[in-house]
Amino acid sequence: MRKIGHFLNQPYPFYANTRQAWQLVIVISIFISAFCFIFKPFGIYAQPRNIRDYVALGFGGVTFLSSAFNMVLLPIIFPKLFADAEWKVYKELIWVGWMIFSIATLNYFYSGFFYEFDFEWVTFWRVQLLTFIIAVGPGIGVIFFKQIYLYKRNLQEVDHLNQILKSSSLKEWDEFVVLTSTNKGEQIKLDHRYISCIEAAGNYIEIFYTEGETEKKTLLRNKISNIEEQVSRFPILQRCHRTYIVNIKKVSYLEGNSQGYKLHLLGTTKIVPVARSYSGNIKKMIEAVFDDPPSVL
Repeated sequence: MRKIGHFLNQPYPFYANTRQAWQLVIVISIFISAFCFIFKPFGIYAQPRNIRDYVALGFGGVTFLSSAFNMVLLPIIFPKLFADAEWKVYKELIWVGWMIFSIATLNYFYSGFFYEFDFEWVTFWRVQLLTFIIAVGPGIGVIFFKQIYLYKRNLQEVDHLNQILKSSSLKEWDEFVVLTSTNKGEQIKLDHRYISCIEAAGNYIEIFYTEGETEKKTLLRNKISNIEEQVSRFPILQRCHRTYIVNIKKVSYLEGNSQGYKLHLLGTTKIVPVARSYSGNIKKMIEAVFDDPPSVL
């Protein structure tokens, strides 16, 4: 039971973006259309031969509308509810269950349009059960496959990058970083070697750096996107998340799970997340900033 509970509370990646959500909507709709077209469930076989195929495709169309509402519109309307950082395996299972229920409900009423029957709870739950039997296997299979695949892939990449960090020497950039504020005349000048990371904090940014062996931070009024532009000529300062810029040279080691990477930095207790959209670039920069020996694969 502990193993099951541990698995259910594992981080699980939500859709990377709206494009990926649309791709999943199309795949699900095609699967339901093909299943209904081939096997003729839900009383489709009893329909006149000349409209059977159209009725079958209609189930796919209803599935498309339901999936699009759930997978595309709801995450846009309620972004906090579907925040990727808080998504877990158990939430994904609940989400799949809701998807199956909503698709079955709409298809039930769609059936009523063609078959002209009155609403009955027995028939309603029969349709729910049949839809669940059809969809639960592929749905749970995709969850397990995606969780294991992403976890293993990220662990492999983390191991590779950690080997680079352990075995390599640094390339040096001896320049100072000047960060300016939206308040006229206010700026901060720091040696890049002492900066650990920069974090968005509302209308301000927090700059974490070291002075001797002491960890310090300072506030500057500006947006993280503006600071990203200001440090764009410093290859070691890279955006890794919507709220973070990290000093690649401060990365001591990485840890990963199915959602991506987390960076442990020298000189600070902060653990910096890497969003999936930035993970490829962070990987390339670690390989570029640290000399990668040919023996490391």
